[in-house]
Amino acid sequence: MEAQINARENSLLNSLGPLSKTKRFGANVDLAIVCALHQPELSAILSLGRWTKGPRLVGDPQTYYSARWRTDTGKKLQVVVAAPNSMGLTASGVLAAKMIMQFRPKLFAMAGVAAGSRSDKQGFGDILFPDQTFDYGEGKTIS
Repeated sequence: MEAQINARENSLLNSLGPLSKTKRFGANVDLAIVCALHQPELSAILSLGRWTKGPRLVGDPQTYYSARWRTDTGKKLQVVVAAPNSMGLTASGVLAAKMIMQFRPKLFAMAGVAAGSRSDKQGFGDILFPDQTFDYGEGKTIS
């Protein structure tokens, strides 16, 4: 009986081979970026250097891209980026959760349209750090 269980466990572990490689990759991710849309956000980020398609995660239809970036001080950073396969808050949230759980990045960022907000205080390409966020699907907020 014990030999059968061990054989089954070994078979299962062998079938998860690519997943274990991905976990090692994930341990080294410095920055993970989720993009709201494939156009313009993901394509703009992919234009910032050389990207490799992958890693592929077992059972995950998502396409991830990875790259090595170098800081001004010469430090190398491992970066992973992806955009959800469908639009919306739920798809972006699920993708963000998958990326955080799989890659364990030191820093996580989102490239998006900031809910289409227009302000004299922000411009295209600015990095925003909100002190409050809301789910527009839940209704309006009045200030």
